[in-house]
Amino acid sequence: MKEKVQAIFGKPAKNISPGGTFLTVHIIPVCERKLIAFDVLAPEAKGRWFPWTVLTFGTEPYEAAANLVDDWCNGSVKRLELCDVLTFKSYEEAWQISLVFRSELTKIPQGDAERKPLVFEKEIPQVIDKFKAADIQRWMNLKDSKTNQMIF
Repeated sequence: MKEKVQAIFGKPAKNISPGGTFLTVHIIPVCERKLIAFDVLAPEAKGRWFPWTVLTFGTEPYEAAANLVDDWCNGSVKRLELCDVLTFKSYEEAWQISLVFRSELTKIPQGDAERKPLVFEKEIPQVIDKFKAADIQRWMNLKDSKTNQMIF
């Protein structure tokens, strides 16, 4: 039988360690019932993504989420709320704990040279980043959630 070990974090590090644990913040941008994802053109992260970052040690998750909306979505936030917490096995068997925020935007982001916004009105791709269409659809449809009352 495999030995059970507790999820106890070590000291902050500059890089993700094999078998370690790290926290990420992800934003699910929605504008007038349209899902916004980004086509990232940078060679080191090429693909379709939602705004995300590895949480810096000691940073409040809502602050990190607000900074992501400012950076990726031109700060056009109407509402920001925590909508889910998911875990994944990630890089080199590290355990990724993802705090997922839904951001209602006031306008479609402009993007930049390395990030082009993609707007999905009806059909949602089967997967964006690590997230499945069923989860994305559930997050898009959240209204007056009580999860935004969570305290970290």
